Amino acid sequence: MFGNNANSADAEDYWVSAADLMGGALIIFFLLLLYFMLTESEARLLQEQGYAAKTGELQEELRNEKLAVDALRRRLQGAQVNVDSVKEVAVLYDQKRDELYNELVQEFGQDLDRWNAEIEEDLTVRFNEPTILFDVGSAQLKRRFRVILDDFFPRYLALITREDFRDNIDELRIEGHTSSFWNRENPEPPQEAWLKNMDLSYARARSVLRFVMSLPKVEGELPWLRKHLHANGMSSSQLIFGPDGDEDYARSQRVEFRVKADVEERITKILDVGG
Repeated sequence: MFGNNANSADAEDYWVSAADLMGGALIIFFLLLLYFMLTESEARLLQEQGYAAKTGELQEELRNEKLAVDALRRRLQGAQVNVDSVKEVAVLYDQKRDELYNELVQEFGQDLDRWNAEIEEDLTVRFNEPTILFDVGSAQLKRRFRVILDDFFPRYLALITREDFRDNIDELRIEGHTSSFWNRENPEPPQEAWLKNMDLSYARARSVLRFVMSLPKVEGELPWLRKHLHANGMSSSQLIFGPDGDEDYARSQRVEFRVKADVEERITKILDVGG
């Protein structure tokens, strides 16, 4: 009997131990299961956070791209406005140039032959006869040229300063031009000839400027002339050539009146505003 009791006790101890092991194993299993569930949940959360972050980055990129596209669209619209404005200025300049050219031809058409002068479509008024203008190597106006200028310049100034033209003029230039040689009997080297002709051409242009500003008929426009009238010496930089391609020495020695419109200044202002 005592033996059976011992066996029974051993059996109970065995099952208790087995039960404890099973219980421990279940606890470990549940802990592992819980761990994996938490790990999976954390992984899913991190993945969702990653998706959210990536979505946020993509949305931010889209917003930035939209801003860039909008900015580009505004720049293109501004550029189109600039192009249209520049076209308007160019068209207006062409119209005014043509109007002024026609007015000059109408005013001086009958005088050009006796003055040996011409009017170009770019509004240049050119006096061609060197024997009428100055003595060789001199900047002193000949009497005949002073008579021509006394007739020409007041009429010319009255025309270009008319209300419909004066606001479009930026500069009125008197340009002195020479041929390429200096002293035919004892020619100078090209560089020295060019420099001496530069001094001479400027002196001649300045002599013309001084004379026309002294005319009583232009006294009322002296403030405008002081602002817009300039004398330039061009030396032999803009020679005139004959049909055979050779330099026309006589016609290269000349005085020109040139009008410079303010179209460049207007276009610059348009581009500055657009930029």
